[in-house]
Amino acid sequence: MALVACYECGGKVSTSAAACPHCGAPSKRQTSIAETDNLIKNNAVTAENENREDVNQTTVKEKTKRIYGWMLAAGLVLVFLVVVILVTQSKPLSPETVSLINSEGSTVSCPPKSSDSCVRDAESKGFVKLSNAVAGITVDWEAKPLRVIEVRGTAAEAGVRNGDILVELDGSTIVEPLSIFMLMGSKQPGDELKVKVMRDGRPLNFVYNVMPR
Repeated sequence: MALVACYECGGKVSTSAAACPHCGAPSKRQTSIAETDNLIKNNAVTAENENREDVNQTTVKEKTKRIYGWMLAAGLVLVFLVVVILVTQSKPLSPETVSLINSEGSTVSCPPKSSDSCVRDAESKGFVKLSNAVAGITVDWEAKPLRVIEVRGTAAEAGVRNGDILVELDGSTIVEPLSIFMLMGSKQPGDELKVKVMRDGRPLNFVYNVMPR
């Protein structure tokens, strides 16, 4: 014979009793004390598991929010950098000083603020603009015919040498130094230049790309 807890009053009652002696409730719905304890424990375990699942879900949501936050911040930084680069590249370049030279080798520099009027005035006096590209050769301004006295860069690599007599540039006969600058005015760095010289009485032809000034 075992004692169980009455489902109505909670008092102890024998399993063989037809009714609870305390409240008179029928014995068919009685549950043993051990079963009651197990039920309580099971309910407690279930509640604890549900609480853990809630905590885990909350943690995952928080981590997901942080990841999205980092991604958004990184995206904003990237967009900002792209905008800065585009704005910087779109800014007009500041005007530069314009340099000119005449047949005597004298030079004039025109400042950005008054470059247009300064250039017009200088050109009216026989000056020509110095190109952004150079042929890589320097000639003796006093020599007749023109003699190369310095070679550098692509001109030297092509084979032009000191002492060569300059005859032609791009098929145009060169008889004075100013002609070199006038022809180079139509060139940009990287453009091809054809050079004809005389060396030891023999004509030699070279082709190379001009350099930036």
